[in-house]
Amino acid sequence: MGKDRPNSDTPPNFWTTLPGIITAIATLITAVVGGIVLLKPGTPSNQNGSQLSATPTVSQTPQASPSVTNVSASATADGSTYTVTSAHLAAYSANESLLTLTVKVSCGDTGISFTPEMFRLEIDGLKITPQSTLSGRWVESHSDWKEDVKFIFPNTVNSLTLIVGYAGSSRTARIPLSKDAFPRNP
Repeated sequence: MGKDRPNSDTPPNFWTTLPGIITAIATLITAVVGGIVLLKPGTPSNQNGSQLSATPTVSQTPQASPSVTNVSASATADGSTYTVTSAHLAAYSANESLLTLTVKVSCGDTGISFTPEMFRLEIDGLKITPQSTLSGRWVESHSDWKEDVKFIFPNTVNSLTLIVGYAGSSRTARIPLSKDAFPRNP
């Protein structure tokens, strides 16, 4: 009788089998990549509490299309500058309007994800989320990204303010908007 295995009735240890070795390698790779992501400067977990500033200036310039307005309104939140470059206001229903804002984000020393959590439209004191699904694109530090952000709101609204920066945090900034400044599509 050979003594290849001391107790032939005992199955081999899981970690010495092929599935065990593959699991161990996958766990190691996941841990290394996770550590790199967490320690990489500019990721959301490495945000600093930089000061906020907002300098809104809305100006309407003539366009070939009567429904689009050039807007030069910007604010800086947590080191990234958000600029509304154009706006489009259209009827969504008999009682609601659809506002499409083209927003450019210019990141400073930290990057951000271009997600709905970065935008809120305050209408007469109530905050609403974007209606569109945003790309979720990671914008690296010292980089820019431009995308449309859409909101639906009642026609009876008196005041509009775009809030930029991570919703719910203290690192947001406000961009006042005038719905009367945007030409309307019937």
